[in-house]
Amino acid sequence: MNQSRLFSPFKKGREIFGVLEQFGKVWRVGANESTEIKFYKTVVIAGKKIKAGSYSLFAIPNKDNWTLIINKQTDKWGAFTYNQEKDLVRVDVPVKTLTSTVESLCITFKSQEKGANLIIAWDKTFVELPIEIK
Repeated sequence: MNQSRLFSPFKKGREIFGVLEQFGKVWRVGANESTEIKFYKTVVIAGKKIKAGSYSLFAIPNKDNWTLIINKQTDKWGAFTYNQEKDLVRVDVPVKTLTSTVESLCITFKSQEKGANLIIAWDKTFVELPIEIK
């Protein structure tokens, strides 16, 4: 079983962005516990160095762009106790439209010359966050 998708939310015929996940509100990028990302080496995101370690991934979805957030808080349920003061970096990325529907929220990485792009896709929406590995 692919455990990385064990708690991934499904579309189930619902309108996702703008309705289920409201525009302009902090979202935990997943279901249940806030999604965590672990870096095994120092990375650079939007010019900011982030040390190796575990962090939470949040987003503020909007119609045309999302703000992706790497936050120091971990082991939190949802975004209920999200604390902006713990943000390490916030990056605005453009929303891209898919031609087919992604039923289950998908988070993956696409290799790039200096690192990888973090890709988040769900419904007919996807965003990419460039991550440089040092």
